[in-house]
Parts: sequence; C-alpha cells; structure tokens
Amino acid sequence: MFNQHDAIINTIISSISIALEKNMSIQKLENAAVLDPLTNCYNRRALSTFIENDIAYAQRCKNELSVIMIDLDNFKQINDTHGHLAGDAVLKESSSLIHTLVRKSDYLVRFGGEEFVLVLPDTGLPNAVQLAEKLRKKIETHQINIGDKGIRITASFGVASLENKKDGSSLLREADERMYIAKTTGKNVVVPNLLPCFADAKLTSNE
Repeated sequence: MFNQHDAIINTIISSISIALEKNMSIQKLENAAVLDPLTNCYNRRALSTFIENDIAYAQRCKNELSVIMIDLDNFKQINDTHGHLAGDAVLKESSSLIHTLVRKSDYLVRFGGEEFVLVLPDTGLPNAVQLAEKLRKKIETHQINIGDKGIRITASFGVASLENKKDGSSLLREADERMYIAKTTGKNVVVPNLLPCFADAKLTSNE
C-alpha cells in the first residue's frame, strides 16, 4: 500500500520537476531573445516592441515619454589601446552605472556597439535632460579598473520627448540626431541642454 502511495507521489513530484524545468528553459529562451548577453540590457529587438507599446499607452493616457540616446566617446580608441576585453568591461560597467540612477519603470537598451537607449515613461523633456546630465557627470567622474590600470571615459547624449511623435522610429531618430550633434560639437555633452535650447530653436522643436 505504502509502495503504491510512494510511487504515486514520486510520479507527481517527477511531473512537477519536469514542468518546472521546461518552464525555466522557456524563460531562458525568452530572456535570450530580448537581452544583450554582455550588458544584460534589453536588445534592439526588444526595443522595437516595447517602445511602440509605451508610445501607445502614453498617447492613450496623455502621459509624457522621453528617450535618451547615449554614445560612449572614443570607444574605438579604448579597444585599440587596451584591447577588446577592456572594451567589454567598459560597456558592462557603463550600463551598470546608468542603472544606478534610473527608476524601475525606466529601461536601458543596448542599441548597437557602444550606443545605448534609455526609455523614460512618464517623463517630460526637462526632467529627461536633467537625468542625462546626471548620467554624463556620473560616467565622466567614474574610474573603470582594467587590470592594474584605471581609465575614465565620457559619453555624449541626445534627448527627445514624445510630444507630437507618432511612432518609435521618429522618436529614436530625433534622439539619434541630437546625439550626433553632441558628438560633433565636442563630445561629453547633453543635447538639448540649456545652451542649445536657447541658442538654436531647432534643437528644442518637436514638430
């Protein structure tokens, strides 16, 4: 009687274990599909889905939404000088630094190479610019240890808000254009910041 009872229990436990293993395997596959393996940020594939959902929600609820495009300055030089493993360490530590200053509702995406996109739900342009400036200072002053050497890096930031944008592509394009301006006007800056906002109306126009 006990043997039969034990056999039934063992069968149930075995079935539960198999189901849990399958569920964990599916979860791993799902994570692999949306996460960048080096930085553990979301990947570009995930961004294309998430941002359209965020925009639809923001438009429906009349909420604000901003994005920050981040590009690590002189990254090729880091790889050439210190090696690709050092470059990988810089990417990982930079993404970790960014995560320390954002909310749980925000999410970071590795957009490609040394570029990241930070999506900020319920955030207007002024607050997004403020955050970008905090991130810029945090990255600039942080020392990254590579073996027995310490190096410092900087990053350039382009900030855009949803306002009249209809889709993720136009929002990301504007952030990318502003980041490009940051790269070509000296690097280690945020565009728009106070100076471009007053000096060039095109940088603050979202039309």
